[in-house]
Amino acid sequence: MAMMAHYLNHDVTISGKHFRTLAGAAHAVRQYAIDHDDFAGWTLSREMREADTLSLAALEKQKLGAWLADASGV
Repeated sequence: MAMMAHYLNHDVTISGKHFRTLAGAAHAVRQYAIDHDDFAGWTLSREMREADTLSLAALEKQKLGAWLADASGV
């Protein structure tokens, strides 16, 4: 079964790159987390990739917004 693309409400910028989908942002968060030893970011990226319903995607979008607000230099 193909996974539905969950689009973000607006483009997000992570490490200088712009993303429009939750999956794309999850990949960037994972790379950032690995590079910066950010376990919370790594956990978030995993949850974002596993969001398979609209309600889970909405929750992960909120978590992404909070993570972006907390992550300095992103």
